[in-house]
Amino acid sequence: LLYRTNAQSRVIEDVFMIEPAAVSNVELLQTGAENLHITWSEVVGADGYVLHRKAGEEAEYEEYITIQNGKITGYVDNSIQSNTLYEYFVTAYVLTDGSKMYGDSSEARSYLTELEFPEMSEVTSKSYDSLEVSWKQIKGASGYELYRSSSKNGEYVCIATITDGEVHSYVDK
Repeated sequence: LLYRTNAQSRVIEDVFMIEPAAVSNVELLQTGAENLHITWSEVVGADGYVLHRKAGEEAEYEEYITIQNGKITGYVDNSIQSNTLYEYFVTAYVLTDGSKMYGDSSEARSYLTELEFPEMSEVTSKSYDSLEVSWKQIKGASGYELYRSSSKNGEYVCIATITDGEVHSYVDK
């Protein structure tokens, strides 16, 4: 409760600042290689939201973006990296005389982004009966499985399982 006074009267008006409710139902969905869609339920009476983000297990939370419209209940983070753990929480606010009053924050939600899809970089003949297949190494990969088909529309069969993420080539004999 705030009291405003002037020399003429004791109390001109009472101003009640009502704290907004906590944000709920925060959901995360990866919608592309570099996009993570964050949504939440609208907080009635909120003038906006602050989205906090932590990128990586060792990182600290940062005030990532302020959404200055209480009706907007989502944001697309288009700066994510593959194989990275992201955590987000959302806080609603109301404006009173230009000042923000924050409600309780939502529970933090986390999302481990997907690994990149490996791309073959080269296939070379090693001899008359063998080929060397190489691909771009994927950050965070702990291994690879290689599949081969004997025809264009044939069934693919796993021909090798590589358990070392540093290895990014294979000789098929």
